[in-house]
Amino acid sequence: MELKQLESFVTIMRKNSFSAAAEVLHITQPTISTQISSLEHELDVKLFIRKSKSIEPTREGRILYKYAVEIISRRDAALQALKDVKNPSVGTITIGASTTPARHYLPPLIAEFQKKQKGAFFRISNSDSVTVVQNIIDQKIEIGMTGILVPSPYCESKCMAVDRWIVILPNNLRYRNLIISGFLPEMILKERFICRNLGSGWRKDVDHFLSQLGLDPSALRVVSETNDTETIIHMVSNGVGISVISQRVAERYVRSGDILPVSFDHLVPSRPLYLVRSKNTHLSAFAQKFWDFASDYYQH
Repeated sequence: MELKQLESFVTIMRKNSFSAAAEVLHITQPTISTQISSLEHELDVKLFIRKSKSIEPTREGRILYKYAVEIISRRDAALQALKDVKNPSVGTITIGASTTPARHYLPPLIAEFQKKQKGAFFRISNSDSVTVVQNIIDQKIEIGMTGILVPSPYCESKCMAVDRWIVILPNNLRYRNLIISGFLPEMILKERFICRNLGSGWRKDVDHFLSQLGLDPSALRVVSETNDTETIIHMVSNGVGISVISQRVAERYVRSGDILPVSFDHLVPSRPLYLVRSKNTHLSAFAQKFWDFASDYYQH
């Protein structure tokens, strides 16, 4: 039983496809098929049930998967530990983050962490929360930061920080008077509304926020949709309508007087943001240090 065989086996399990696994590993499909056949012959078990258009792991395949992932993880951890001993001042940390954590939570974390670990190098990718978790499962990144909880049997999620959804209004006399007199949740449905495109994670979160306020999201007077939060803020600032965004995202625009905030945190709980890692793969030494640091940083 060789490591290459186990790597091929684990990749097939994760991709649920021989051809997709071969593409990830940069080998041909006949090569990966031969590796699995040799592994099955050596172990005297069938690892996959091959169907016309799909494959399904056998009971033996599922058992082997658990141990194969651990073996590969230990191998990677050993190699990283040796690199850390050889060059302890340099370490690469691969992170995937969704929009809000990437823009507003990750930069301060990196700045403070690098004061303690000056040799840390960060390779960061941006995507939606679901893709972040999938990239951890596929071992493309070590640590993820997501704006929503994405359940996965292969990943551990830990609350990193809490944020709040707030309503943002144009900073003009009309809205200042509305705030003074008391801006109520039902007023949201009477105003022109700017939001993210239908189907986005942001849109689903905001729909949930509105439902918690007792409002029907389908009753919104939507006048514009965009995929960019900065565009939403500038449109609100210019009086196009109102919107709902993260409190932390809005902070500097509120301080500069571009928009007015309305918080309903007495009605709606805070919004958790998550750190995510693999349950089956050990973090590199530097990544483990960053995980521990990030887990604690915003709790204070």
